[in-house]
Amino acid sequence: MNLYLVLVSLLPWVALSQDAQLLTGLKFSNDLERMDRNGIGAPNLQAYYDSLVYDKPTDTGAEIVEKMTNNLEKMFQTLTNQLKNVKKAITQKYDSFSAFEQGTFPQCCKINGTYNPKFRTEISENGACISVSTSSKHFPNKDIEMIMKKNYQLNPNMLWQYFGGSDGTFLIYPAQRFSSNCYSYDPRFRQYYVASATKKPKDVVVAVDISGVTAGRTNYESKTLLMVAREAVQYVIDTLNPNDRIGLVAFNEQAIKPTSCHGSQLVKATTTNKDALKDFTKDWTSIKQSNYGEGIQAAFSYFNQQEIEIYGDTRESLILFLAAGDNAGGDPVDIIKTENEARNNSVTILTYSFGQGVNSHSREVLRKMSKQVMNNASFGTVKEGTYRHVQNDSSLRSEMASYYLGLPSTNLGDNPVFSVPYVDRRSTKTGLVTSLCLPVDKSGTLVGVTCTDILLDELLSDITNFKQGELSYAFMIDGQGRVMVHYLQPTPNAITSDPDPIDIHVLEPSPDAKPMIDSMKRGESGNTTFKYLKTISRGILEYEGIEAKQVDADYSWKKVPGTNFSLCVVLGKNDQQSRLRPNQQGLSKDGVFYYHRLDSNSLFNGETIPKCREYQRYSTKERSMVMLTPHAFVTPYEYLYRPETQTEVGYYSNYLNDRHSTQAEEAPKLKDTVKSSIQASFKAEVFWKKNQNQSQFVIWRYMGTRDGHVRVYPAVEITKDYDHFMRPWWRRTVAQKGKNVVITPYVDNWGAGVVVTQCKAIYEGRSNGQHSSNDIVDVVQCIDYPYPYFSRMFLSRYPECTSDEYSCMVIDISGFLVIYPSFSYVGDNPDIELKHLGIKETKIFVDLLKDRFIEKESCLDIESKKQLFSYRVHLKDTSDPINRLSSVGYKIAPVLHSNVYIIIKKKELLPGTCCQGSNISPLEYSCTSSGSDCCLCHKVVPYDTCQEKTTSGELYHICSARLPDSNTRLQPEFEKIKNLKPCFDVGCNTRVDESNCYQVAGCSWCIQDQNGGEYPSSERCCNIFETCPFGKVQKGKHTQCSKHEPLDNSESASEGLAGIIGGSAGGVVVLIIIVVIIIVFFFRKRNLKAEKKTTYLTVISENPAFKAEGDRISGSDHSIEYLREEERSHQSNQYIGVHGSDEGPFHEPDDEHYPGKRV
Repeated sequence: MNLYLVLVSLLPWVALSQDAQLLTGLKFSNDLERMDRNGIGAPNLQAYYDSLVYDKPTDTGAEIVEKMTNNLEKMFQTLTNQLKNVKKAITQKYDSFSAFEQGTFPQCCKINGTYNPKFRTEISENGACISVSTSSKHFPNKDIEMIMKKNYQLNPNMLWQYFGGSDGTFLIYPAQRFSSNCYSYDPRFRQYYVASATKKPKDVVVAVDISGVTAGRTNYESKTLLMVAREAVQYVIDTLNPNDRIGLVAFNEQAIKPTSCHGSQLVKATTTNKDALKDFTKDWTSIKQSNYGEGIQAAFSYFNQQEIEIYGDTRESLILFLAAGDNAGGDPVDIIKTENEARNNSVTILTYSFGQGVNSHSREVLRKMSKQVMNNASFGTVKEGTYRHVQNDSSLRSEMASYYLGLPSTNLGDNPVFSVPYVDRRSTKTGLVTSLCLPVDKSGTLVGVTCTDILLDELLSDITNFKQGELSYAFMIDGQGRVMVHYLQPTPNAITSDPDPIDIHVLEPSPDAKPMIDSMKRGESGNTTFKYLKTISRGILEYEGIEAKQVDADYSWKKVPGTNFSLCVVLGKNDQQSRLRPNQQGLSKDGVFYYHRLDSNSLFNGETIPKCREYQRYSTKERSMVMLTPHAFVTPYEYLYRPETQTEVGYYSNYLNDRHSTQAEEAPKLKDTVKSSIQASFKAEVFWKKNQNQSQFVIWRYMGTRDGHVRVYPAVEITKDYDHFMRPWWRRTVAQKGKNVVITPYVDNWGAGVVVTQCKAIYEGRSNGQHSSNDIVDVVQCIDYPYPYFSRMFLSRYPECTSDEYSCMVIDISGFLVIYPSFSYVGDNPDIELKHLGIKETKIFVDLLKDRFIEKESCLDIESKKQLFSYRVHLKDTSDPINRLSSVGYKIAPVLHSNVYIIIKKKELLPGTCCQGSNISPLEYSCTSSGSDCCLCHKVVPYDTCQEKTTSGELYHICSARLPDSNTRLQPEFEKIKNLKPCFDVGCNTRVDESNCYQVAGCSWCIQDQNGGEYPSSERCCNIFETCPFGKVQKGKHTQCSKHEPLDNSESASEGLAGIIGGSAGGVVVLIIIVVIIIVFFFRKRNLKAEKKTTYLTVISENPAFKAEGDRISGSDHSIEYLREEERSHQSNQYIGVHGSDEGPFHEPDDEHYPGKRV
């Protein structure tokens, strides 16, 4: 009988050793489904949304574009009128401006301001400040400041208002110290000033003498003439904007032009082109004699005769010719006659000389060149220029940069000039800015330019926040077809350096789009229908790439009155987002809104809500919090940059909790759909709080809605500019809707260590409960798990993965590792984020790539001009596993209804090597021929910046815009939480072995001391994560390590077995047992290691009712449940039932009674 008992006791151990040949993703799929039902609560929430009533919008594209252009017209008109008020005041008061600086305004270089979130820098709203030049002689008075102040108070759209005088005086409100040099800023040489002072865009060619004489020293800081000339050219370049074009020539005895495309044609004065030409000036050397004819001939070569015919009189053409030595060549006046008459005398020539090397004869030649004395007016009116010899070398740059004052056409009108969007040097963190400017004249003479700056993100918020559906969008271009805003570009507030304008044909490449774009450039209205390829972001662009989907769409466009902008709205067929019907019976009302600023709404129903600490965050477990993102507001910028008061939070609370039926006038206005959306999402909080047991296993639960709010449990405060639409978890889930989306491990911003996220998309409700991937996503719901818990849960389901022969990993659909052996990290800084299969397991990756189970995809990042590569696993989640254990040494199995795959490999299969730059961003790591098959890398695309197009001949799909860098580490809230108890106490210090320690969230098994030394195995202990994150004790923290003896299950088991062997059965029993052990060891050796480990928790809760024999937690009532396979159908739910069932925390209702069943 004893022998029988021994053999029976060994059978479960033998059965537990699974065969790797039989491994599939089914068990993991079941776990993810159970997590979805009982942890995330997505089926429950989907069933609830299906029970609600939705209203379908009826607005057409034409109606939407009409409404949006009307709003823009009003904004532009308001700004223009306020700008005209400033211009009027300057015109009226100009004669009374003081001729001397009298201290009316403080100097900008001495301003001490305070930080303003809208300006993203320190300013002073108390008044204006002034900056002066050496030639200043008209100093504005307080009347101008008063008008600017009034404008600022009435219009929240405004940033800075300023006036730049023709004498170099500069007045700006609000005051700011934009430079510590009191004389460094001269408005006359800035793009906005030059663009406003001239009526037409300019084609400018600069010809510079670099003959040997320029090696001589000047009277300006002992610089050489060449250095002074180089500075002057760079000043001229800086005055130009992308509406202008430029060419550059250096000459001595011969002409020298850039070797790139910049030497054969006029190029738009974009940032890239201007930088290239500035680099060209750095290569100049002083050598040989000066030949004016060579220089002027090369300068004229930039002006294409056919272009002159096309443009007619719509552009100013001019040559700036700078000489430092005497002319040693032929008569340049003859060349000017020949070249300019062939161009209808359309080119104006301005000549300059400096230094001591130009004699009187050469100066006369330069004068005649400017006057074009030999040109025949029958070919066209001769546009006479001017000649200046600059005595003071330090003045050369200002003399040449004032070239526009010598043009025959000066802008003195009342039509505002819009600048090309740029990043303001006064505050580079504000994103793109555009300036609205007016020239100011007195009796027909230009006396300055006045402007106001507007954040482009605010100005175009209707477009950037247009969320009609998943396939619809809006874009705007100017009269030249340059893109102002488009969904394939970064949002204006995310741009930190001056971008090169992009032609709309690059982003709208369909041949069917060309007639529409031509119509938009002509300022017409219209609508049409055609197919286009919609680019869908998959997450982080440089790592995960894009998807493209062909869409039938309606295009409607219209010019914005009073501007040269044209707006287009694109509506995908059946893509209009429905709206929850307000005040319907199924919506919760009171108590649905608890604002994320916990200290601003501490009272609820008259009771104080207790606070607690959740990791390093100030929190409460009594409520979920609601964050209103900028997308929830009618005017997002008004909310974003407005100081938020407790009174305003009260307004939100009263309205959203249905205590007031209307919104308060004093607070920023919410969109009409937000209230119903918050009332509906409250159902998630109800579910999360009913399932409190899950808090032992999970970290954060949260959701984001298409209407613009975020809900998080337990409640914590997050930053005001948080935008879930920009977060990878939102984008990944929407791109893979219908699946359980598992997101690769990362270090939690809120102090919870390494986490793994699982998300699920919730669709717009349908009364029949039937959904497809074509439905619009209304909500993305997620849950965060500690990585140690998640990985051990997985390994407990697949004991073959912990054998001596095999190891396992999990990858996502892009090939990134979700679970990997080396991720069980001990130390200070875990290196686990975005690790790719191609880098960690090159041999497996290359084999999958060879047979196209993984495929390489690419797109063109138009911002960086780089071709970015990503990978896609092409195994459907319903496919059979690919078994190559015997041939290569691995097997890959899809996990049903998810975005992940399990790979089991023989440990003898070495990883292989691939990229050396495994921790380098693909944007920085260039592809090489040897590593291009497995590296995450980029290729620089040959790009002609002059023609603004690629030159490789390949067709590229344009990437989605890169996500802004918003993954900032939040500071722990130590002061707030130092006296608070944990929100959920899981008894870390009572857990006496590693397995038990990691079976709950918030605990960490302490392996190393503060100095990195390892504790002996008998002295290791479990403590809260903050004490020993990633297994290493933090400085200044204390643990219970070495103060108890952990239970050694393997030792206890051995003693039990020895007791049996030493029993009455005698030597025969011993012999039989030894034989059985040897046989099992021989055939199942690889699972011996797994057997020694305690079977890990499945996705269930701890409950004393299901305590496994021999498992305990020292000195605690906490018990660990180990669920056997045959018990799962009865005991698989770790949480309390949805309807508050009294059948215990493990009861899972039958599908026909379960409101959240899978649809």
